[in-house]
Amino acid sequence: MTDWIDKLKERNRSLAASGQTQEGLGLDRAKVIRAKAPEFWDSFIERLRADSSKLRQAFPNNTSCQCTVIKTAIGCELRGCKLPWRELSMRLNIDDQSVDIDEHKREAQDRIIPAGHGEIRITVNDYEELEFTYKGRAHITPESLAQHLIEYVCGSLSFGAGDQ
Repeated sequence: MTDWIDKLKERNRSLAASGQTQEGLGLDRAKVIRAKAPEFWDSFIERLRADSSKLRQAFPNNTSCQCTVIKTAIGCELRGCKLPWRELSMRLNIDDQSVDIDEHKREAQDRIIPAGHGEIRITVNDYEELEFTYKGRAHITPESLAQHLIEYVCGSLSFGAGDQ
């Protein structure tokens, strides 16, 4: 019969091995993020550009359904087109496994109000796919993330009968 000291020793050994395994998984997942995130980010920006262009063409007379994408030296900006609009300044931060966001609200052409800082968390799921999580929703494709952010910046994209 094993006494309590032997059980305690075995449990501690098991916990230590589990901790090393979790630590190793964290390092492996960081490598996956470092390898895959730049390509995902580039595809995401291209999708933002394509979708914003298509929205302008599909709804030329409805600025509430439009947005603008501006590539910057460190990331990109996504802006609504109807005042007041949201502006998201985004930059990929691989070291922190996130996309850092500065959000502003433009109430007039010359009046911008800071609305806070946020982030899109980057994780790796069990299938070694990147997951970009923003406002509680996980996205594994650049298309899904772009749609979510465009809908957020434009507000709920509900179209009037004359706009369809």
